[in-house]
Amino acid sequence: MLLLLSLICNFPQSYYLYPNDYLDNFRDQRKYNIVYNRTLTSQCFPIDLLRYSNNFYYDSIQINYLTGINLKGIYIDEDFSYQIDIPVALHLRPSEYYGAVGLGYFHFGHEGGKTDEQKIVGFTPGFEIPLENFYVYYHNDRLKIELGRNRIFWGPGNFSSVFLAENLSYDMLRISYHGDRVHFENIITPLYSKNKKYLAAQRLEFSLFSGKILFGLNEAVVWSDRTGEYYLTPVSPYYLIQRYYGERPDNVLGGADVQLLLGNKYRFYIQGMVDDVSFTPPEPPEKLGFLLGIDVYNLANIDNLDLCFELSGVSPYTYAHYSYHLNEEINGFYRNDTCVGHQLGNNFWDGKFEISYRSESYHISSLFGYTEQGPHNLSDPWTFEHKPNPPWPYGNIEKKFYLIDEIRIKFRNISFDIEGQYVKYLNNFDGVNYKDKLLLEMNIFYLF
Repeated sequence: MLLLLSLICNFPQSYYLYPNDYLDNFRDQRKYNIVYNRTLTSQCFPIDLLRYSNNFYYDSIQINYLTGINLKGIYIDEDFSYQIDIPVALHLRPSEYYGAVGLGYFHFGHEGGKTDEQKIVGFTPGFEIPLENFYVYYHNDRLKIELGRNRIFWGPGNFSSVFLAENLSYDMLRISYHGDRVHFENIITPLYSKNKKYLAAQRLEFSLFSGKILFGLNEAVVWSDRTGEYYLTPVSPYYLIQRYYGERPDNVLGGADVQLLLGNKYRFYIQGMVDDVSFTPPEPPEKLGFLLGIDVYNLANIDNLDLCFELSGVSPYTYAHYSYHLNEEINGFYRNDTCVGHQLGNNFWDGKFEISYRSESYHISSLFGYTEQGPHNLSDPWTFEHKPNPPWPYGNIEKKFYLIDEIRIKFRNISFDIEGQYVKYLNNFDGVNYKDKLLLEMNIFYLF
């Protein structure tokens, strides 16, 4: 299938207007910390507080806002779609310690090529105001408490995570503590699916040698059809609770990652996860995911010329969960068939190589990718009737090469983006010949 990536405007706070793309801004921030020898504090990437220059006061409440007009045109396989968006982002600040953040869109027309999950949050024909991000918060120098809808990303990856990625907006309670060398974060959120289920997840980070080595530990549990009060306390050991107090269908996942910075030019990282955490011999298959990568900054001593390489893979049946007690699929790591972890789901290998150059007024990038993926089985978990420990990927394997070129130009309050994507399928099966695909997308954004 064609990989449709949203475009990123080059304004400092543009990720509030395009939530799918906010990770790119943290990539810029991460590079800045590395190149200029600043302490890298965290790999938890939430959409944080708004800092817009436009503001006014109502009584004692400061209201910061940002809005504009965005015109999109998309050409896919001789079919042209358009959409006009008027995003509205607000930050209400009665105090320096607490406030409320909201992001909505006025949509006109229709944008094609979106997934079902994206259509749920607002990419349908007509006029609407979906609240993709809205939360209230309290924070001080160390502690932050957030309640509402937001996106989140855990891990050192440039393009994705095998634990919690930016695929979804979560209606969550998020508690985070940030120390000098330690960062802790806990979230609790419902996962709307065929059954009423919930997700609790926590991440602990600690750094050594002024942030040159950064370790992260992840743990999550999915349960359903009850309150699950055992999992609601932050810093709870989910694995022990599930073994001694929880119920058999509860699904515990664990993972870890490490990042190494060499000088101010190189970053190495690796992330791993295991589904159905167990310290006894596991039932087949072993459900695993991993991600590794390297960044090279200021390549050939040219400022802002960067190179990124990332390889990721997730084994078949990972993120799905079968209850032998109930004889059904339950408590999978997904919502409405969209994975909470890696955006490709499971049963795949994927490699990406990107070279980019940016200045204050423009950004040019080329990304080369290769993917091998078998059928998704998020809601079709492994049972004893399936082959134990199948290879990665498994089944009818789709192989494809893709190229994504993008140019972004900014002039005062106007941003212009054009992106071209080419996908070439390298195989066919079941008598189906896949046609190579070409996508062109244009964005013109005017910031009020």
